Amino acid sequence: MPTRPRVLILSGWSDGPLDTLRLNFPEVEFVSVPIPTPPVGCRWLLNPWLLFIASIVYFFSALFRYITKLSGGSAAGQLVSQIGFIIFIIFSLRALVARVVRYSINDGLKLATSAASKFQPVCIIGFSWGGGILWELLDKWNGSALLLAPTISAMSYISRSSPLTTYSFETRRVAVVAGDEDPFCPPTQTKILKDSGCAYYAVDDDHVLLEHGTQSLIAKILNEFISPSQEMSRSS
Repeated sequence: MPTRPRVLILSGWSDGPLDTLRLNFPEVEFVSVPIPTPPVGCRWLLNPWLLFIASIVYFFSALFRYITKLSGGSAAGQLVSQIGFIIFIIFSLRALVARVVRYSINDGLKLATSAASKFQPVCIIGFSWGGGILWELLDKWNGSALLLAPTISAMSYISRSSPLTTYSFETRRVAVVAGDEDPFCPPTQTKILKDSGCAYYAVDDDHVLLEHGTQSLIAKILNEFISPSQEMSRSS
């Protein structure tokens, strides 16, 4: 009995073009993976690094007064201590934010890896934040992948990590669709993705990829990805 091709979905802060894609492919079983997308949703609130940020914010005033007392009675000394303390807090918060984001990325990777192993999809689609997760998942996933407006560069910068690794796509099909007017897909990211050897499609669109021409292109790519599995289902 023929089976429906299964496609794994890694979404972002919104579904962007994914809702239309589902409507255009009723013969496909789309499986959405609930990956954490901070600061949206509840799962990312379980991030342990948030406790450190909350502690710094909560105890900031008390620590500020304590540092001021330690500096002695000199007004100049107090000012230097206060400025130094504020700079230290700013850098600490920046480092902790990076930890928060990196933890969320790793959590999303774990969920996506588990779902890919469980459902064995013919293709994985990642949009926005989900596209950034999918890019890192390519280190483990050897099947077809479609990245839509992936926020790889932004996620790398915020988390202070370097996932913009060049992969080898000789034995798998990987396509990227991104808008020329998308600030989350800067030229530096575009160059790295093009140099990786994947099929890169630059479209006249913004981040949500809702233009008719863009959606037609995405549907065409997905149809090419799932066609071999459909042929196998008919012949079995």
